[in-house]
Amino acid sequence: MASIIWYYFHMRVEQLMIARHLMRLGAYLEREGGRELSQIGLTHQQFLVLTRISEQGSVSQKDLCDKLLYEKSNVSKIIKKLLLLGLIDISTDPEDARRQVIRITDQGSLAVREGKKIVSAWVEQWLNRLTDDENTEILSRLIKLNTLVR
Repeated sequence: MASIIWYYFHMRVEQLMIARHLMRLGAYLEREGGRELSQIGLTHQQFLVLTRISEQGSVSQKDLCDKLLYEKSNVSKIIKKLLLLGLIDISTDPEDARRQVIRITDQGSLAVREGKKIVSAWVEQWLNRLTDDENTEILSRLIKLNTLVR
């Protein structure tokens, strides 16, 4: 019985440590990614939203919230800022007049390309400290964890 209790306690502590490390890593990526992306005048979240719009072609605000797991109010603020910067356009969906769609502009596409170069160089610097096998293993685990998120 004692070994079962120890095992259960140990697993809980391990899970909490995993969560703590993931949150810390997320905060690091948000902070440092934001610093790097400030070179092109964007925050980390603005860049992620702009990249998602670029990948989708046209997207609704709800789609962005669902895919990026951001709150509606945050996405609204980001969209307003990207619109002011001329990086996106908003128009009525030709298939559903009640729906608005967001599309990237040429200037927005340029910002995504520049941002991807910046982020790739930055990520490469610290992921190159790991072996190929370690990178593959981490990617596999992250993909699996990602499937557990709504």
